[in-house]
Amino acid sequence: MVLNFKPISLEQQSEYSKYFANCPQKASDYSFVNLWGWAKEYGLDWAWTDNLVWIRQTIPEILYWAPIGSWNGIDWKNCFEELSGRQTLFIRIPFFKMDEKRVW
Repeated sequence: MVLNFKPISLEQQSEYSKYFANCPQKASDYSFVNLWGWAKEYGLDWAWTDNLVWIRQTIPEILYWAPIGSWNGIDWKNCFEELSGRQTLFIRIPFFKMDEKRVW
């Protein structure tokens, strides 16, 4: 999976809100207002895939936040394996109960 990160923009606020609405756990850190307001301070940018919006923090170091969108139906094991070729640290990962059919 290639993630093409771009600056957080007002033009995509409405589209982002749709992904945020479909996220099963919503933290205020992920609201558009918060991302927009802290974008310069923390060097926040985002990358879009078909199902998810990936948030990356670049200040003081590169950190990835949990993606936003509908988590149902995502092959998480494969998703994270594709990112594992990089020096990848994730923060703000929520705990949620996986159904027994899913395998990490």
